[in-house]
Amino acid sequence: MKFTICGYNQTVLLEHNLTLDDVFILKVISSIYFSQSEKISSMIFENCKYIWLSYKYIHKEIPIIGTERTLINRINSLVEKGFLKKIVKNRKDGKTGKFLYFSLGENYSLITGENKKTDEKVSSNQMKNFHEGNEKTSSEPMKNFHIKDQLYNINNTNIKKKYIKPDNCQPFVIDIMKKYEELNLPDYEFLPDNSVFVNCIQALGAEKLFKALEIMSQSEYAKTFSINMIFNIKNLKKALNGNYRDRSLAIKNRIIQEPEYEEDREAEEILRKLGF
Repeated sequence: MKFTICGYNQTVLLEHNLTLDDVFILKVISSIYFSQSEKISSMIFENCKYIWLSYKYIHKEIPIIGTERTLINRINSLVEKGFLKKIVKNRKDGKTGKFLYFSLGENYSLITGENKKTDEKVSSNQMKNFHEGNEKTSSEPMKNFHIKDQLYNINNTNIKKKYIKPDNCQPFVIDIMKKYEELNLPDYEFLPDNSVFVNCIQALGAEKLFKALEIMSQSEYAKTFSINMIFNIKNLKKALNGNYRDRSLAIKNRIIQEPEYEEDREAEEILRKLGF
């Protein structure tokens, strides 16, 4: 039995009674979720990133599933099993209506783990002609959608070659580690599990994650961290809050600002008269 199907752990898929239809749905939604394209509309709700996406667009990408109603039923099942999360908002950009937003559920990381080797690498096709906005769970049209960055280019393997990269390393992880490499952050031998990176993206979003990494790269203190400490969500938030300013520089500035010692001649005269 193949260990992965489209990059997802087949054993876990079977344990949760997920089908190939479920795999296709998760693949479409996660590909958009991890993209950094500015054309994707997203929001933060209860400290979690959600992307605006309609049933119509998802069905247009994978019509092989069947009817749109079948698609909706499968999505509802994935929500119940904790692999997806969805909310409906009544307003978007000042317009009223019903706007559907998706996020990855708590159980999504179960199918992207890298505890075992795989003979299959993940690939994700670029997605074009983003969904129209003329339905209840959508808004203004978004057309000619195209991922312009290299987030899902599986051939982009410029991670430090002398270090070990799992066979099933997700494309978005490669993109993150390319940035990590550019910033000269601490050396590593093994990458953390995919779930670590998924949790970072869910908690902060790609933009804030990269900003936190840049801040850490400028701190001599943060450079003493291990790679797992770097990608610890609490540490990333501390970086964004300014906790990892260069400590040596801060101490130097504090010393410069302290006034030099001056003799208090008046006090010395009083002490002399008192016999001290």
